[in-house]
Amino acid sequence: MKRIAFRCDGDDRLGAGHVARCLRLAAAMERRGALCELVGSYAGAAAELVQAAGIANRPAEAGSPAGWPPGVDALVVDSYELPHAEVQAAGRELPVAAVVDGDAAPDGVAVLSYHPDAASRLPSARGPRGPDYAPLDPRCAAARGARGSRRVLVTAGGGEAGNAALAAAIEALGSEHELFVAARTRPLEAPEGIAWGWQEGGLAERLAWADLAVSAAGSTAYELACAGVPALCVVVADNQLQVAQALGAGGMAVALDGRRGIDAGVVGRAWQAVLARQAELAAVGPATFDGYGAFRAADGLLAAFDGREPEPPLRYRPASRHDSEILLRWRNDPEVRAASHSQAEISAAEHEAWLASVLGDPDRTLLVVEAAGRPVGTVRFDRHPECAVISVTIAPGDRGRGLGSRVIAEASELYLSSRPDVVLLHAEIRENNRASVAAFERAGYVAADGSATAGSRLLAYTHPDQATARTG
Repeated sequence: MKRIAFRCDGDDRLGAGHVARCLRLAAAMERRGALCELVGSYAGAAAELVQAAGIANRPAEAGSPAGWPPGVDALVVDSYELPHAEVQAAGRELPVAAVVDGDAAPDGVAVLSYHPDAASRLPSARGPRGPDYAPLDPRCAAARGARGSRRVLVTAGGGEAGNAALAAAIEALGSEHELFVAARTRPLEAPEGIAWGWQEGGLAERLAWADLAVSAAGSTAYELACAGVPALCVVVADNQLQVAQALGAGGMAVALDGRRGIDAGVVGRAWQAVLARQAELAAVGPATFDGYGAFRAADGLLAAFDGREPEPPLRYRPASRHDSEILLRWRNDPEVRAASHSQAEISAAEHEAWLASVLGDPDRTLLVVEAAGRPVGTVRFDRHPECAVISVTIAPGDRGRGLGSRVIAEASELYLSSRPDVVLLHAEIRENNRASVAAFERAGYVAADGSATAGSRLLAYTHPDQATARTG
């Protein structure tokens, strides 16, 4: 069993973002069989996250580069406070990975940088880079849905600059919107009638509630993008500028530089841009951040520690009506129809009605699987009171190379992690579809009790734990 230490700190000055993403990475690595612990100092919200996670933690080792403790096999460093020279010194003693938010990284160590422009900012770095590796709370993916334009989540961060931005947002939006301000104490200058509070366990519930958001350009901005919440991202610290610029350039948010101060008028004008682009912002974010990033990042870092190259990522983006033509072509493929319970060819009109019904049903999740931006398959989950049922289609030209079992395993892990209250998945497969049965069994599905359609087998999958849900 590989022992991995995460070197990170969190308190009221540093915030809890470094700790939160390390906890998600640690939970994902533990699902891969690693034994993880946190090394550093924790107070305030960061300490609450560590305690809720129940993960082992200890102070940084005095006199050891980056504070790494004896007996560990690898180290992940996530800190603005530690100089690159110290991280590099640790890298001469054991495998080290650094989580990097800027455009400079320590030499000689693996790098995790999940920002949309990471590949261009760190062209020579080794390790997982790009938005596919964003270690976000997977529950953000389950927070997607139809949205109006009235309910606004405001989470501008801490410190003097964050409070000023928060106050400006409240002043600009309070009279026209229903606001919820995510804060540990009552926001400065918040008028009566404004709801506020600290969200134990993260913002997942509020992401599902919100129609729109105002956020500092930190980790929450990525969670908003993943959940499809159109957002105004306000830069309140220098290290947030590149985040806001990347999200703005990618069409995932409207960016506003608030480092030199902002007022209600400036927020109001930027807010109009959010409203004008609401549909675009709601679509682009989920297509870029699918919620599976913590698991990909864990796999990528474990591969880097072992000197291996990770598999190229598959992305699981929400389907849209723009996918109608290719989904119909796949559905009417002879092999797909032969394996389906209904084997008749589907007309375009029937398919359009079916797709509209699926996209509008909150109990059904339809994902398009992409490899290097190219659609290679689709996964659907139909939720029932006792379980969810999975259906998978691989594009005709991409069958026969093991892609199916990987899609089944990853999509199942994503779905269960994003919905901790769902603990069981079922797959109903025709008995004569031996290739599909084998693919599901390789992905961890086993024979299930229960009735199946005549001529079909019922398989079940229960993830061994719900570790990601504990990270909050």
